[in-house]
Amino acid sequence: MSARSSCSSRFCARRNRHPGEVKGITDTTRWSGEQGLTTDRREKRLAYHRVMATPQNEKILLGEAGEHLVISRLLRLGYVASQAPRKWRGDDVLIDQGPTFQVKTTDKGLNWMIGQIRPNHRQFYALVDFRQQITPVVYVLSNKDIREVIERSCEAWQAVHRDSKDIGMRNVLDPWRKGCAPQKYPNGWLEHFRERWDQLPAPVKARPDSES
Repeated sequence: MSARSSCSSRFCARRNRHPGEVKGITDTTRWSGEQGLTTDRREKRLAYHRVMATPQNEKILLGEAGEHLVISRLLRLGYVASQAPRKWRGDDVLIDQGPTFQVKTTDKGLNWMIGQIRPNHRQFYALVDFRQQITPVVYVLSNKDIREVIERSCEAWQAVHRDSKDIGMRNVLDPWRKGCAPQKYPNGWLEHFRERWDQLPAPVKARPDSES
């Protein structure tokens, strides 16, 4: 038999081999036709994705996405911005010689949970709306604006729910719950703060590297 016919015979033998015998996989019961993975490997991959898809992990990833979106917006505007260190007890995004940002992110409607806020003239809030994955929106409010919104909304809520207890957390909404819209901030109020990066002070120009 010629070398060519010998190679052809071996090729045909491989083509006719049972899928379970391909690449050293001899146990045909462990073969999955989906993407050529053994059942063991496929189950491990599915288990990994199940772990990553837990509600807690999804919440963490959503928060990370919101912070990175805000940073990308700031970088494009000329600010030297970065994430704060992990477990940092201050703000989420820091700007070199500039203001800071608290970032709140949602993908389920214009509703963000915010705790108590102390006055800080250098602080801004970025309320990120990820309902549209391709075109997310960032609402930019100063520390003063967000405190006023929360104060007025609390007054409107307590006027309707006189027996409610203060738990220290606030919902920033648009639209507000029925009958609880503050007079100064009627439904649709948030649109005024849509991508309002113009409120920030001008970015500090980068200093040229010192000549050696």
